[in-house]
Amino acid sequence: MPDILHKIRIDAPPEKVYEAVTTTAGLKSWWTRDSSSDARPGGKATFGFHKRATTFEMRYDALEPGKRVVWACEGGPDEWVGTKVSFDLEQGEGGGTVVRFAHRDWRSTDGAYPDCNTVWGYLMHSLKSHCEGGTPGPYFRRLGHSAFAEVGPRLFLGPVCALPSDVEGGEGRDYGTGPT
Repeated sequence: MPDILHKIRIDAPPEKVYEAVTTTAGLKSWWTRDSSSDARPGGKATFGFHKRATTFEMRYDALEPGKRVVWACEGGPDEWVGTKVSFDLEQGEGGGTVVRFAHRDWRSTDGAYPDCNTVWGYLMHSLKSHCEGGTPGPYFRRLGHSAFAEVGPRLFLGPVCALPSDVEGGEGRDYGTGPT
């Protein structure tokens, strides 16, 4: 089964990166404003897009503070259900954190897979900016996706597999429903 893999170095301690991928506030800061997280084994993380036209429900399968987070997708578009997302964190040489990201067990490289690969790469940079003290804001607050009405939730995160050619001017539409 195909996997999506990314690696990025973040100039922040592993504990800060761990917090960004396990807490509601952390996830809202770099991914989508409509995020909630109950970070405990078996707990759920939920992500909503386009006023919840598309939602993803992830179960926490592994939590090792400062080291590892694993989600199993239990709800969302069919292509995602049964996949696993992991963040493996290592202390970097000279400080910082090396993040090894994986989205595993895709059934095919057709459909949303290529777009998801692109968006996950961008999300790693959004996570990096947040953890290094930047204010990237959630990715899905900044981008618009004009193709949503045509293709709907088959895409990565509802309307959010935006490639640069898909981005409309300005800050984009607000795809989350949570507070700013």
